[in-house]
Amino acid sequence: MHVLIWSPPWPTQGGDLFFGLNAFKKALLRQAEALLSQKCKVTIAFPDAFSDHVAGFKGRCDLVSISSLEVIKLMGGWADPSVDLYVNGADSRFVPKLAETFRTRLPETVDCVLLWETPVPYLRAIYPEALIVSQMPGAFARAPYPHTIIFDTLGLYRDGTMFANAEHILSSNAPCSEVVSAFKATAREIFHQFPIPLADRIRSSGRKFTLLPLQISDHYAFKADTGFSSQAEFCLEALGQIDDSKAVVVTQYISNMYKDVVMTPEFTAFLAKKHSNLEFDAELGNIPSVSQHLIQDADEVAVATSGLGLQAMIWGAPLKVVGNTHLSPYDGCKVGSEKQRDNALSFALTKHQPMASKINDGRFLIGLLEELMSRRQRPFDERYPRFSDIDPHYDELLLSSFRQTEVERDFIKAGATIEIPSKEKQFSTVLKDQKPAVISFDLFDTLVIRGFEAPADLYRLLELEVIRRGLRPIFDFAGKRLAAELAARRHSPNEEITVDDIYSELAESEKLPFEEIRPYRDIELDVEVAACHVRPIGKRMFAQAKAKGIPVVVTSDMYLPRSCIDAILMRTGYEPDAIYLSSEVGLTKKSGSLFDHISRDRGISLTSMVHVGDNIRTDIEPAESRKITALHVPKSADHIARHPLLSAVFTRRPPMTSLGRSVTAAAIAHKLFDDSKVSSFESLSRGDPWLLGYVTVGPLLLGMASWVRSVAIEMKLEKLHFLSREGRIIKDAFDRICAEAPCETKSNYLYGSRRAIRVAQLETFADIAELASQTIARTASLGTLLSGRFGLDPATVATEHLTASGFSDMRTRLGRSAADHAKLLNLLKGLEPQILDIARCEAANYRGYLSESGLFSNEKFAVVDVGWNANMQGSLGQILGKPLIGLYLASLEGAGRWKNIGHTVRGYLAEDCAVAERHPILSNRLMLENMLCDITPSVERIRRNHDGSFEPIFSGDTSHVRRKLVHPIQQGARSFVDDVCRTLGSNISSVDFRPDIMTSLLADFLHAPKPVDAALFVGCELEDTFSGTAKRYFIAPKTGDAYASYWKRGEAALLSSKSDETSRDSHVAVNPHGPTMRRPMVQVVRPFIRLLGNSKDIKKFDKDPAGYFRTLKNPTYRAIGTIMFPLQQKSRG
Repeated sequence: MHVLIWSPPWPTQGGDLFFGLNAFKKALLRQAEALLSQKCKVTIAFPDAFSDHVAGFKGRCDLVSISSLEVIKLMGGWADPSVDLYVNGADSRFVPKLAETFRTRLPETVDCVLLWETPVPYLRAIYPEALIVSQMPGAFARAPYPHTIIFDTLGLYRDGTMFANAEHILSSNAPCSEVVSAFKATAREIFHQFPIPLADRIRSSGRKFTLLPLQISDHYAFKADTGFSSQAEFCLEALGQIDDSKAVVVTQYISNMYKDVVMTPEFTAFLAKKHSNLEFDAELGNIPSVSQHLIQDADEVAVATSGLGLQAMIWGAPLKVVGNTHLSPYDGCKVGSEKQRDNALSFALTKHQPMASKINDGRFLIGLLEELMSRRQRPFDERYPRFSDIDPHYDELLLSSFRQTEVERDFIKAGATIEIPSKEKQFSTVLKDQKPAVISFDLFDTLVIRGFEAPADLYRLLELEVIRRGLRPIFDFAGKRLAAELAARRHSPNEEITVDDIYSELAESEKLPFEEIRPYRDIELDVEVAACHVRPIGKRMFAQAKAKGIPVVVTSDMYLPRSCIDAILMRTGYEPDAIYLSSEVGLTKKSGSLFDHISRDRGISLTSMVHVGDNIRTDIEPAESRKITALHVPKSADHIARHPLLSAVFTRRPPMTSLGRSVTAAAIAHKLFDDSKVSSFESLSRGDPWLLGYVTVGPLLLGMASWVRSVAIEMKLEKLHFLSREGRIIKDAFDRICAEAPCETKSNYLYGSRRAIRVAQLETFADIAELASQTIARTASLGTLLSGRFGLDPATVATEHLTASGFSDMRTRLGRSAADHAKLLNLLKGLEPQILDIARCEAANYRGYLSESGLFSNEKFAVVDVGWNANMQGSLGQILGKPLIGLYLASLEGAGRWKNIGHTVRGYLAEDCAVAERHPILSNRLMLENMLCDITPSVERIRRNHDGSFEPIFSGDTSHVRRKLVHPIQQGARSFVDDVCRTLGSNISSVDFRPDIMTSLLADFLHAPKPVDAALFVGCELEDTFSGTAKRYFIAPKTGDAYASYWKRGEAALLSSKSDETSRDSHVAVNPHGPTMRRPMVQVVRPFIRLLGNSKDIKKFDKDPAGYFRTLKNPTYRAIGTIMFPLQQKSRG
């Protein structure tokens, strides 16, 4: 293959002759090196101004130096021709003279051209048959993302593939790559830890906001596609198009290479006079790529050509595209569904924007170019190979290449967060003090993790994989595989065994020839490789060692063959300088002899080594016995036994346990205890709602969704309708499982609510009376009940109806006695015509919506919801005129009414439970509903549009406090589901996630919460408009109203912690964020401060969270502060 590397010889970006030098050196020349390593023929054509940078290529490839001054003279001036070349393409006035000039200097033919962010119609004229690949930084090029590069065979911007084929990409019905959900989950987890206070301030004031990120004024695509001469002009136009009711947060383009500073004090003041909704904070420019961090809270992102448009799809933030740009097909008015957004992300991440590190890998680059060339004439669906077709480990490498450390460094430097103790910091100190000649890393549980509580549990997955691949089942294969390993170790005269030794023992015990047992061994090797993922703390330490130029070796006591270890390292992206494997050299770390071998092999003293490992017995003690400096990075799962809450659920285990327990325990341990320096044993969340969701809600969600899938298959259901709003997250989990293990049952998110469905179902006064008999909150007023339950506007109720029924006004608190209920029924009888008129109108629309959703068809379906008495199922059944199937987390005995008339009601945790108060989850039903409930407002009714389509009409807004608490809880739960799905793959369908394991952590949390976990819920309102409740909280921010706090156990945990405050040593030093708190804690509490305080309180809190709480008079608030922001003892030494 002959590849031309091309860099244009004229000035770009405002007349800078050297603007393209950075990309030339760091991208194109590295690609040239990669191609040369694969014996490709390479020609590098470059401006003569760059000559000094290609000296290393002389004699290795053809170098074509092009005089910049000659070409500038040819074009008639210094001006950048890129706009004309981009807009006019082959018809550009520059193409004939450039093609004629370059044709005589460049190779006559080439197979491929690689270039960087420049339109090249003249090269397409010279090489009409060549594959011409345009490159530029990808939408995910900046930290913490894994640094992707757009790799486009058509061109860039409006010439590019994602513009030309936008309709095809967005409308695709093909399943999205599983890596998309994992990528989104990882991004959300990282960005959640780095919030921006400005966004919180806007949100807590009750306003929505649009993010307006400014870019580079002199970029050719910006000028050509928007028609604006500068970012200032773009900013003015965008502000004029954005709804005045929204705040507009403006950010500027500031990077290490280029700055476009538009928002001067004078221009900002000018804009503010015209647009009072403008929000600009110059200090945000101190945080690199700050726009990326603001997207997570934005309601909308206004863009022209910014790559942030694609990032916004991770968060579901709609785009407002200003100008006719390449992003126009992705405007919010055209892209409204999660499937469309995932389609765009899937294409970008898996086919269009590879990682820079892989493009610099010669084997991958050649493989990708060859595939692209061979597919050029195919239909669009087949034209672009998946990157995982080139490298089967690509998806894993993508997910392990997020760069959180860089963001942490930038935030610390900007003073936006504090540095906390970590194993990485300890490792850095060791390197500085020891200056080692070699650093040795253990592999398993140090650099890589497998998603199992103990290594032997992997054999359970191996057994399932053997069956899935159609091999002859061996009874209790997992147990026999473990026994064979133990036998091999007993019989071996050597320090280490091999995997063949193990399978020889298994063959002998099964009385089979080795050749028949070999396929089982081969499957084990595949499973071992696929099970390995990067351990984040190990990856960071490894990268730190490599960055210092210290030789790094991997040292492992492992029976697996070298080929398997090589595959694991390739999959996880580690490139050690050497590998020392016990099965290869016959020596072990455990005995210390493997360390002696390394010393001899590398010609260094043992004392000049540093070894990093997870096991005291096989890593730390043998290394230290040789005077090697050893750093202990404890295995994540080892901490389970030390954690009182986790050890109570994951009790003492046998040598192998069930896969359901094993993967659940491992996922939680890996998330909580990756870095033991920041681990906490006094809580499940470390004060972070995302972690709380991962640890408590995630297992319940996975267990229920897996059960729903199994029941759907068992009952041969064609479709599942997940009822809003709790059904949203359950559907997401179901869909994620089905992405790994497809089934024929389809899923649908069905809009509805108790208010929408029950009102649409009303036909007679008997229906009204039955609806009135449902639970009414103690604090319910007449007005809130009539509006929230019956759809009546209280203002339309005549006064005579009220007085005739014994009510004074709409604020009257409803009693709970029989006499009070009779008064209510009397009023409702008088209002019957109004209520039934509303019901008839809403019923027509709701029936139409149900028909459009297929519920009136003969399709066999079930409704899925969190559960309890199946009243929504029953009401839907009455509307549809047939009994239904309902699948729930749990049902109470009240569901029996519907079962008696033909409905089917199934529960994962419990069915027809009669003593709900004895179960922590069922006795806190409203709390669980609110934790699972999607943060979109409740559906009031369904509206039919002029075009005949249906859309939900929502009631009210989601509070900022709820958004800051519930949304991260749900994202954490989704991330847990994703992690387990990645561990088990298609075999997840065969794993039994028993409710006794999957719901226990949530049950224990609800029953006996730790104060730091309970404190997260203070001041967050519950949503329960159907019961007519007045304002009520998970835990009320003020004491005195016994009913205001729903979660009594949580409130009690906080109150009991008051004594801790008085017993603290008075000599303390403030640690504002607490040793075990994650960064989001400040942002969780801040809305609560704004709710109860004023701007001065906010400033005091921002300066010193712990100190602020200590000055408060209210003892409950002081106790909360003590928990959320603990103080550290001053050093006595």
